[in-house]
Amino acid sequence: MISPGVPMPGRAVTAIMAGQDETHTQTPVSMVTVASNASLVATCASIQRATPVLLPVIGVEPINFGDAPGAPSLATVPDSGGMVELFNSAASQLTLLAQEDKALYETYYKAILGLRDAAGRPTWSRHLEVTKTAANLIGRNLGTLLTPTAADMIAYGVNDLQAALGAGDVATQKLSNVARALATTAKAFKLGLTNCVVIALSPGAAAEQLFTDPHDAPNSMPRIRATCTALGQMLNAFYNELALYQDPSCNGKTLDNTTIMTLHGDTPHTPLQFNAWPDATPASSNWIYVMGNGYLNSGWFGRVTTDKNSTDGFNPTIGNRDSRTGEYAGVAHLEAASRASRSRARDYLGRVDE
Repeated sequence: MISPGVPMPGRAVTAIMAGQDETHTQTPVSMVTVASNASLVATCASIQRATPVLLPVIGVEPINFGDAPGAPSLATVPDSGGMVELFNSAASQLTLLAQEDKALYETYYKAILGLRDAAGRPTWSRHLEVTKTAANLIGRNLGTLLTPTAADMIAYGVNDLQAALGAGDVATQKLSNVARALATTAKAFKLGLTNCVVIALSPGAAAEQLFTDPHDAPNSMPRIRATCTALGQMLNAFYNELALYQDPSCNGKTLDNTTIMTLHGDTPHTPLQFNAWPDATPASSNWIYVMGNGYLNSGWFGRVTTDKNSTDGFNPTIGNRDSRTGEYAGVAHLEAASRASRSRARDYLGRVDE
């Protein structure tokens, strides 16, 4: 999940033990469930509604959005191209093709809004901002602004990946889609079109095809290195692009300093055995990574023990081991997403120690 509060040198990562091993589950949820009625993704999107945008959260399928009080609707798309089409207004290509018609439509709509009795009410301010933005965007064809360019594909390493694995390789195709989704996400953040994007790296049983079968990893190191190199280049390019744009909702900061990223999956495989690299993790554990842009302490919280084939969680209130980690992982991410607003994050949680 990517949301504006990061995988380059100098950008620290926080790893937190959370959830259970969900091997071969297409949309794992245990590590991103923060309360009985709230998922991490939906809660994050709910908090971010304070910043009005056209589409609060976009999901590149498959995605399990979950629920949370006040969560916005999820806009789902099948691939990176679908993200572009979400903002590709048909009106801008037909009825409002002429520039003077676009300007007239927007001016007329905003004038009508200003005449409403509710226009001056604080409770209506966010809704009015969203509709005004929509009126502006409906007359603009954003397809060209959001579509990745040939230069983007070079910067994001797609050309290098094709050279290393071949254009028809499954990993090349799937990672190229991720690269395009990341490039479009950066441009959408720049334009203030969305607050949160969720991308499935490699859905379903075909996930293993990214690196070849993980159980055969010792015999597939060249392919694994090529894939990991490509992923690293994509993430670096993503944040390099974000560094070029001012954050529309945070004066004086560029988007690379206000965008956080969370990564989780069905299983990390056991870290205790490389031969055959078994799916099963110690104590059926799982964990989540957060790049918190300075709002979280870096490092591991909880651990997999090498001597007992077991795990420890972490209780931040008393600084020692604890079996409950999902809620702590959730509140940590939410505090980063709300830019260190602990009270806002905890409003959404069912039970977290003070």
